[in-house]
Amino acid sequence: MASWDELKAFVHREWNATDLDDNNLQLVFELPSLRSQAVVVEHASNEEADWVKFKSAIGQLSEIDLWTAAEALSRKVVGGIIVEEGYVVVVSAMPLANVDRTDIIETMFRITSIADELENQFLGTDSI
Repeated sequence: MASWDELKAFVHREWNATDLDDNNLQLVFELPSLRSQAVVVEHASNEEADWVKFKSAIGQLSEIDLWTAAEALSRKVVGGIIVEEGYVVVVSAMPLANVDRTDIIETMFRITSIADELENQFLGTDSI
């Protein structure tokens, strides 16, 4: 994918995505565990390049021990952990210019699955 517009078009073709604004798409996946998990695909940039970020919240910061969540995430192949608007979020990012269909699918599903697993582990609920 060479541009955000191409990535957005691909996501809309493949899944039921909602445009939250010009730079954010939201998808909700029904998982094999009979749980659902939301993921946001975000267009981000710095001075050098456009990026795509995949983000999936695991719960409110007030409900989760951030240190323990970060330790649990360290055992995963992909993903970092951030706090955004009061939520603990699993995130991954990559340069948009080099991303291909496989990168999008693999990263989005891994982030979604990991976030759901951590949400279940730390909260025992399916709220996000």
